[in-house]
Amino acid sequence: MTRRELVKAAIQHRETGRCPYSIDICGDAWDALKPKVAAQSPDQFLDNDVQAIGVPWWGWGDLAADWKGADTPKSLDRIVASGNYDGLADRIKAERDKSDKYFLVLIYGSHFEKAYFARGFENCMADMGRPRVGEEVPHAHR
Repeated sequence: MTRRELVKAAIQHRETGRCPYSIDICGDAWDALKPKVAAQSPDQFLDNDVQAIGVPWWGWGDLAADWKGADTPKSLDRIVASGNYDGLADRIKAERDKSDKYFLVLIYGSHFEKAYFARGFENCMADMGRPRVGEEVPHAHR
């Protein structure tokens, strides 16, 4: 049974010889683990049954210094995109042909999640109540 078949069987609640797995570790965890194992990369060490496929995404670019912390950001918000979808399906198929793993395309997070990760939940909530840089605060009508 290939690893792809193993994962599919587990998804269908069929008996398998073992439980398929997919473990992901962050960079700090790998830095601590790497001196203790012979592997050159987390993928080599973990040898997951599931191959994670990332899609084009966006990030904050170089805004970290201005947008992280308690103070109101001074710069306007801007998003930095990475990659594009041109040929994505063909790249996934080409990788799949070289592997017996189950492929899982990862689409995660939301704009709200990214915002509160960048600013912290409390600051994010306060930011939504503040006017943007250069805007005036509207007066309440009675």
